[in-house]
Amino acid sequence: MSIQSNDPGQGNSAPDAQKLDLFMDLVEKELDMSFYLFDVKRNSKESNFVLSLYGIDAKLGTLNLFQQCADKPVEEWPAIIRAYLTVALKELHNNFESLRNIGTYEAEKDSLRIAMYPESHFASSKTRIEDYITLPQIPGIYAMLVIARGQLMRLVKHEEVASWNESFQDLVVLGLENTSSMTKVNVSDISSPFGKSVFLTGDNPLIASLAFSLADFNAVGIYGSLLILPTSECVAAYPIEIENVKNGNAYLAYADFAKKANELYEKGPKSLSPKVYWYQTYTFTELPYTFTKEGISLLPADEFIQIINSWPAMPDPRDLV
Repeated sequence: MSIQSNDPGQGNSAPDAQKLDLFMDLVEKELDMSFYLFDVKRNSKESNFVLSLYGIDAKLGTLNLFQQCADKPVEEWPAIIRAYLTVALKELHNNFESLRNIGTYEAEKDSLRIAMYPESHFASSKTRIEDYITLPQIPGIYAMLVIARGQLMRLVKHEEVASWNESFQDLVVLGLENTSSMTKVNVSDISSPFGKSVFLTGDNPLIASLAFSLADFNAVGIYGSLLILPTSECVAAYPIEIENVKNGNAYLAYADFAKKANELYEKGPKSLSPKVYWYQTYTFTELPYTFTKEGISLLPADEFIQIINSWPAMPDPRDLV
């Protein structure tokens, strides 16, 4: 199971590495001394800790806390960290308790959401994906039903909601509706030489799940959309219209999205997938690519090639660009 406790604090510049390492050491020491029985794992790359209890994971962000410490003498840091964690860990423990057991349908229906996780999220855990309510798989990603308390999320097992007498399909639909209507998002139309792309961004880890609601943002063309989900807080879609295919821009946008997906995924944080997808009515088809010395080699699905090649003026999308 998974909970996320997100720390939105992002400094204008990268924190001093040596200071950050010392800070993380001090936080880890305080966590180890806590009387709450959390299992603690340190994630230095994203400056957070993963705390586990009852088989549920929670990310404890620390960037805001580091910013509080950075301007103070180092000898004052332990007291600042201890005061912060005294409050934060109590609240987090209460959230663990509230999510430990699932309530009735009426109590939980408004808390249902759909969250996306990279396959690697479960690679080293004992989580059996088949035990949980999931949507049809997106290559490299699991889209899963969760119960949310603010930005804290818990996966939902089939057996835990069997007594609700609601079909799993109806629960997923409700989760999608709640996610779409209750997730704050910034919508930007970005122009390029290839045409318009729609970017959905923000500081909510559920933003990636808005990929299921692209039509609500006028981000789906007659042939669907090119789509990237590089982080859990970023969706980019390129509507594929007849004109985009006819003039070759869909092919060029595919190459451009491959570069963007790889760049944003590597940059992070909250990396989700470096893949490019072809979205068509809740279907996500991977459009592979590889980097070569000459540029990018595009290896699209056969159905996508049929559309591209339906206009003789188009180059073969398997060529290098």
